[in-house]
Amino acid sequence: MTSKSEEENRPASDWGHSEDTRKRPYKQHRLEDASRWVASYHKGNSIVQIAANERANYETVAQWLHRLGVEIKLGRRPVQQPPLGIPRRLVSLVGMGHSKILRLVREQVWGLDTTPKGIEQLRNYCEFVHLHRKGVGVKEVAKTLGVHRSTILMWRQGINQPYLVKVASSVYQRSLSPGWKLLPLRISSGGNEQKDWIRVPTSIHGYNQVLTVIHQTRPLESTYERAAEYEISEQ
Repeated sequence: MTSKSEEENRPASDWGHSEDTRKRPYKQHRLEDASRWVASYHKGNSIVQIAANERANYETVAQWLHRLGVEIKLGRRPVQQPPLGIPRRLVSLVGMGHSKILRLVREQVWGLDTTPKGIEQLRNYCEFVHLHRKGVGVKEVAKTLGVHRSTILMWRQGINQPYLVKVASSVYQRSLSPGWKLLPLRISSGGNEQKDWIRVPTSIHGYNQVLTVIHQTRPLESTYERAAEYEISEQ
């Protein structure tokens, strides 16, 4: 959930999600808007960039440019892109928009660090998926979002995702009872990889809750090795 200050400071690139931006329909744009878009297009800005800056659908921008007789050059309009190298489940998650993803991880994960940089990366990733599915290429997405092209390529191939996207993907659709959150037992890659999630209550109300948490854990290999030195079996 975003605060009022976050909404006011939202960058121009964050225009693609219905939960964050209310884009005006085609008929609500005036000729003066379209004239401004034509001038911007002739200056070298793409339809995607214009739409991002104007908080409008790029389909709407393209319709107005076509209506005013502007020839859309190849390379400056969306085309069919190769399939994303990420699971459909993750695409569905990202389709929720960055605000809902933030709310999801804050409500379900213990000790989550949501820095401004992390939130910006999440927002850019959601926008990247949105633009890719609309046919916008790597170079144009990178330019529009201000993200290096190599990063967009890795995102498209499914090689890497921002920290908050990984966390959300790990906890998405997990079953949780009210008053419980998820906690990773294993963290690696500088905190970017979380594994072995367990359920932990937000407050303790009985001995059975403590047992539930303990039963989800398992000793490290070093624990078994030390136990063997004292002739203690794994059982």
